[in-house]
Amino acid sequence: MTLLASPSLGVAGRYCEDTVTFRRFKLAPGPVPPGATRPRLFSTNADAINFVQCRRGPVIEHCDISRQGDDALNIHGMFLPVVRVVSPTRFLTVFPYGPGGFVAPMRPGDPIRLYRAPGFAIVGDTTLASIRTLSDTGDITSGEVKTCFPTYGSARFTVYQVDLRTPAPLDANGLWFDSPAVNGDGFIVRDSRFHDNRGRGLRVMASDGVIENNRFERITQAAISIGPELGYWREAGWVKNLRVTGNTLRDIGVDASLSAVSSYAPGAISIFVRTDAGKPPYPPGNGHIVIENNTIDGCSVAGIHAYAAGDLTIRNNTLRNTNRIRSAGWSDPIRRLVTTGPISTDGVSGITLSGNTLSP
Repeated sequence: MTLLASPSLGVAGRYCEDTVTFRRFKLAPGPVPPGATRPRLFSTNADAINFVQCRRGPVIEHCDISRQGDDALNIHGMFLPVVRVVSPTRFLTVFPYGPGGFVAPMRPGDPIRLYRAPGFAIVGDTTLASIRTLSDTGDITSGEVKTCFPTYGSARFTVYQVDLRTPAPLDANGLWFDSPAVNGDGFIVRDSRFHDNRGRGLRVMASDGVIENNRFERITQAAISIGPELGYWREAGWVKNLRVTGNTLRDIGVDASLSAVSSYAPGAISIFVRTDAGKPPYPPGNGHIVIENNTIDGCSVAGIHAYAAGDLTIRNNTLRNTNRIRSAGWSDPIRRLVTTGPISTDGVSGITLSGNTLSP
């Protein structure tokens, strides 16, 4: 099928229980409207494909996605605060809207990860017993919700009660949680083309995935970004067990945003985290990622940039014409990320580099 326009997202995947497949799906601006003198600028005003809180990520193959107003693909789970502690096995959390369906795919026995703001290192693991909507908000105020969610813009919010199977070290002093069971793991993106879009190509916050044999052309920000948006957007989670192979990336970072000061994903392929602290130390939550046999030709910053990660393999990639704006050795004064060259890593533990070809 072909989608020609949307005032918001192209396709919204919410709370899916199993795989959704996109095959030979095309997104492109529609024809020139009657009486108009110029072609349409956008196909959609927001992401082309956006999947949130799903037990399984989508399969995308043989697709052509272009000119959307934001990312081509965004996969993530919920990231929610602990706002009241009732007992070592019970706490309250808030959702900054009306009652949401995000609890539907969650199951007793799902893992729960606890994070500590502002750096969001994982401080504990536990197991879900149940989560349910409460009929009132109790003594929780909209001001507290606004403190937790910078994007919150109304007085409406919903309180949920979370019960755990085993006691956990709970407190309401900057503790957050997610559940990796509903972060959209198991996605596949292959044999597709992503081009001429305003945001990122792939915005991946899911694990156990494959990104292979795709083309990325004229993307304003990172073509492939890997890691969670824990700060500001509150999108989880850490990425594990990912293979990025056989992709071709050309002319990445075609506007000022990718090379701007405070850019937190400064690479055509970026492994990153966004935190409230916004500076080191960054927890090494991403890991077991292989980036191999890719060609990157033309990028305003590093071809491959990685931090907040461990156990990373970068091999047999070809990189040409990178660092066109950010030169080698440039250090961001805000994020304190260093662009050391075509392949740049900041504090990554357990990295293997081999067989890469780097050209001026």
